[in-house]
Amino acid sequence: LRVLGPDGTEIERTHWEHKYVMITALFDEAGTVECTAPRVAGPSDVLYEDQMIGGQASSEYHVHDLEGRYGYFFCFPDIRVRHPGRYRLRFSLLRLPPVELEMSQPTFILDHVFTEPFRVYSFKDFPGVDESTLLTKTFANQGVAIPIRNKGRLKHEDGGSDDGHN
Repeated sequence: LRVLGPDGTEIERTHWEHKYVMITALFDEAGTVECTAPRVAGPSDVLYEDQMIGGQASSEYHVHDLEGRYGYFFCFPDIRVRHPGRYRLRFSLLRLPPVELEMSQPTFILDHVFTEPFRVYSFKDFPGVDESTLLTKTFANQGVAIPIRNKGRLKHEDGGSDDGHN
């Protein structure tokens, strides 16, 4: 999280005084239709299956990035989308009121941002997972609970894995 002033320069001290939460929702590729809610199958048949599963909210983590800068970061390590297709995620930033005012002040969404479109594969078409990024490993080394995928456990095109197990 970087807070910028009207002139575009970073304001470092203001955001350290607040608590933030980031929430996410699944949208279609165009970013116009939310797909997070249960799907309707017909006039009287509602499918109670969420399109997106996993933790859809994250409190801020106070950690260092790859350049050693200390900041607020939000992690969503277990989000899954159940149905193949092309989607976008919308991330919404909320600033929580101070604890002593929590019950008397509303919480507002400060801003939204959409990801670029991404593809969700069917199980049979899934090409496998990539090794965890250096940023992911850096956060995990600082105590953020993110699963790490090492190169030796990645899936090959032939269905096996680098460690000799299928």
